[in-house]
Amino acid sequence: MSDVTITNREEIRSLLEAMKSHVIFKRAHVTEGLALLDRLPPPRDPQGFLEVCEAVDRFASLNFSKHRTNTAEAVRARFESMGLLVPVTTSPEGEAQLPIFEEDPN
Repeated sequence: MSDVTITNREEIRSLLEAMKSHVIFKRAHVTEGLALLDRLPPPRDPQGFLEVCEAVDRFASLNFSKHRTNTAEAVRARFESMGLLVPVTTSPEGEAQLPIFEEDPN
């Protein structure tokens, strides 16, 4: 048994694409992993980011993890406490306006 850590998204995608027709028992992992890669990097608005967090939760549910604490619910609670999850407003032109994350100077 061995573990490999790959952090480059395109390398991960390439590996999953090459493996997907050969995987039997972890096929859902490959499918969900590829779908999740399509959503990265996450959107900068709180609602879009939360949707990616929910997709991560679906992926994580494929495995057993009793110590996982960073979930979409934890992110939702934090965003709500910061007042970032507010109803969508529209501009005078009728376009949806969502709050946008500020750039982190660090």
